Amino acid sequence: MDSSNRLIVDDLIAKLKPSKKHMNNFETQSSSYQTRNRFQSPSKEFSSDLRLISQSNLNGRENCSRAHHHLEIKSMKYFQRQAYQEEQCLEYLIEPQVGNSVFSARNSQKYQIPAIQSPSPGSFCSKRAKYRSHARSFSRFRRYASPAMCRNTNQVRLLGLKSHEQIKSCEFRQDQPSKILSPQLFRSKEMNITKAIKQHHLKMLYNRSMDAKINIAQKYMKKYNIKLSEKELYSLKMREIIKRLVKKRVKKVTNQMALRIQKAFRGYLGRKIYSAKKKLLDQTARKIQQCWRSYRIFTLVPKTLKFRKQKSLLLIQKFLRGYRDYKRINEVLSAQRMHQNFAYFS
Repeated sequence: MDSSNRLIVDDLIAKLKPSKKHMNNFETQSSSYQTRNRFQSPSKEFSSDLRLISQSNLNGRENCSRAHHHLEIKSMKYFQRQAYQEEQCLEYLIEPQVGNSVFSARNSQKYQIPAIQSPSPGSFCSKRAKYRSHARSFSRFRRYASPAMCRNTNQVRLLGLKSHEQIKSCEFRQDQPSKILSPQLFRSKEMNITKAIKQHHLKMLYNRSMDAKINIAQKYMKKYNIKLSEKELYSLKMREIIKRLVKKRVKKVTNQMALRIQKAFRGYLGRKIYSAKKKLLDQTARKIQQCWRSYRIFTLVPKTLKFRKQKSLLLIQKFLRGYRDYKRINEVLSAQRMHQNFAYFS
């Protein structure tokens, strides 16, 4: 409890001390109230305040209502202060817990959510709740959220605990006696508020983790065309999802490189097989050409020799026939000359 609040409470209790006439009545009432309700406050501040108020021998409707209203305003301020501290603590703890399942046992051991004693849900409705659904879930706690909202509708609304005159000027209707804050009721309402705030924080952490999972899945889908099923998004943690996405990405790149290597190797094998076949074709062509040449040599040369022989024979026969004709003509001409000569001389 702050020193300023402690001084305010002490001053208030000193000013609100009743006369000796009502001491016995309030002592019997406070003793029966303590024996009937055993209350253990979650914080030392409220237990000390309740003890001071119970021991201050307050009596009378006005004094009790003022003390009760002061305790209520002080509790609301304590709620707001605790809510601000828990918000700062949760903002520090939310960072490493984004993406992890908030309901797992291992995660609860690693990132333990601190025990929220009694923060005010109104601060979350005003600062944290960005949507109507969030604020609607805390609608039943709004009357306990700020000091301006009082339980008694006929009570004058105070904007804050600024001075003792404002506390003294707080008036209640005399025909309706104010109810003293029961410790059990106070504790049950405090536990309900704590439970609701814890559920709100768990839901907020779960929504943040799901948003982070969806964002990283969309990023990998847009950049690398890698898909994740809806079951994997809801069942796996952020770390496991990142591992799977990285594994799928490495596998995809490995498959692409393997296909590229296989394509190049197939080209190399094709070129090697083609060169071997080309070599065989060249050797076969050479063999065929060699066989054809040998065949032509053994077939054409004899024909050429025979042709030449026949040509030479024809030439010889031609010259012989010419010589025979020339000799016969000479013999006939010589005989005619001889006959003419003998005829001349006869």
